[in-house]
Amino acid sequence: MRARLHKDDGEGRPVIYVPGIDATGDLLLGTFERLARDYRLLCVEYVADDDGDSYAGLAASIAEIARKRGVERCLLLSESFGGAVALRTALDFPELVAGVAVVNGFAHYGRRAALAWSRFSAPLVPAWAYRFG
Repeated sequence: MRARLHKDDGEGRPVIYVPGIDATGDLLLGTFERLARDYRLLCVEYVADDDGDSYAGLAASIAEIARKRGVERCLLLSESFGGAVALRTALDFPELVAGVAVVNGFAHYGRRAALAWSRFSAPLVPAWAYRFG
């Protein structure tokens, strides 16, 4: 699994949003637009690749996104599963990361099958259903 750029909007200090298990950042539910008023907000999503799943691989792909978009230093805003990814990114690339904000984070989930099912099924749920819930 690796990260790729999903959205890039706004101007100002760069913030990279590292999503949770929904893998897209769509659970920001309107927060993206509010943050993009004051910051340059880059939102990543997760995609499958042949390298397997690792925090190090995700962290490296986030750093690569930042470099390709001309970001020299940024804040990482993460939620849930993205908290561990953001922390790994900060540890592996301290020259890139000025700060980390973790919202409702967790670093390990032993039920890998349930996690895989959540990653598959979460994008199938319409955004209005998340807002309703």
